[in-house]
Amino acid sequence: MKSVRPRIAVSNWVHDDILARLAAIGEVDANRTRTPWPRAELTRRAAAADALLAFMTDHVDADFLAACPRLKVIACALKGFRMDHDRSRSSHRSDG
Repeated sequence: MKSVRPRIAVSNWVHDDILARLAAIGEVDANRTRTPWPRAELTRRAAAADALLAFMTDHVDADFLAACPRLKVIACALKGFRMDHDRSRSSHRSDG
């Protein structure tokens, strides 16, 4: 059986060496500009992804998570953050 490579959305610009590392493990859908994706674009791309590399400009809330049921991992490239741990736990899904 052929294994399926995970789809990884990268919402903001990152260095080429980071994209290369991600491409070694999955199919990367990356924002190659220094302008953040608008929320609708971020949601559309993240909905098709298994993983999201999010940044300070991204807003991940209950509505976003509901629109992206395929996401298994959200990694954050941040210099500081606030997270609602109870809400993130309540939206956790298991495949079985």
